[in-house]
Amino acid sequence: METKNGFQKHMEIRDAKDSDKTFTVMVNPTSYSVQHTSCHSNQQPIGSTVPNLHFNKIKPSNLKIELLFDSTGSLGIASLNPAEGIMNQIDAFMAMVYVPDTKNSTLKPRRVQLVWGALNFEGSLTSVNIAYSHFDGFGNPIRARAMCLFAEDKEARQNRAADNTNANPVQRESFNDDKHLVNGLQRYGAYLQVLQKQPYERLPDTLRGVTTGLALDLITTG
Repeated sequence: METKNGFQKHMEIRDAKDSDKTFTVMVNPTSYSVQHTSCHSNQQPIGSTVPNLHFNKIKPSNLKIELLFDSTGSLGIASLNPAEGIMNQIDAFMAMVYVPDTKNSTLKPRRVQLVWGALNFEGSLTSVNIAYSHFDGFGNPIRARAMCLFAEDKEARQNRAADNTNANPVQRESFNDDKHLVNGLQRYGAYLQVLQKQPYERLPDTLRGVTTGLALDLITTG
């Protein structure tokens, strides 16, 4: 795969367990989004007028990305054969993101890595909606857009947290001067991203308010 400054020119979707199995995205996406979500519970003590926001867990991240399949020839992609249409491209993509389930004689999502530039997302496809928009004179589709949603793999997330713990220094930080813990965490970046780097056992029960004398061992780099 052609690279520039260490980055791939085209996005690749790889089998997470076998890097030799890859699908090359010939038309790079124009955008993608990664959603980070944390779960909280609102518990209001008796006699209190304000509920306490208790941190529960961080959900796996979701990657939303639209992939373009094209054989119109209008994009100037010489490596694709317009005569083949796009169905072979789509079939190759579907064979990459799904794998046969021998137990149930059906298909199941394959654990894959999406690699392009700074993006290195590992997870499984949870949904794909393919919209066909251009057709040849015989009704064969020659352009389609696939809106894909990938969910981060739990094991990959745990491995990443372990890597962060081993590779990045841990320092003890005090939050006694902060009104709310979330305000203090934001000194180190977007608070959800900071929380994602922390081992679960170090996380407090709530991000609302600050317990007297609270100090956390935070991974603040990486």
